Amino acid sequence: MIVLMLVLAYGGMTALCLAMNRHYRQVRFGRPSLQLKWILRLTGTALLLVALLLGSIGWGPTIGPVVWFGVLSVSALILIFMLPYRPRLVLRSNLAVSPLALLASLIILL
Repeated sequence: MIVLMLVLAYGGMTALCLAMNRHYRQVRFGRPSLQLKWILRLTGTALLLVALLLGSIGWGPTIGPVVWFGVLSVSALILIFMLPYRPRLVLRSNLAVSPLALLASLIILL
């Protein structure tokens, strides 16, 4: 469950990061359109909320958010270290893993 939360939090943080012009230019040369920025913001927020929901289901409403903050910190730290050195790898790893994690979390929730 914690690995699934970590992948979802990493995907959400990456989407929120790519919604900013500066980081989008690092990964993809150019500027994101206004529509793409909103899509990235909504996707990132949704992935973070699903990770919070999984934490609350797995550890209860008292410990779940604490675990979520820990997972969020670890995923942000991974992203902070990967973005300056391997910016293209950030996008590829997110595109490969996040849809599978979202599908697995939907199976768990249902």
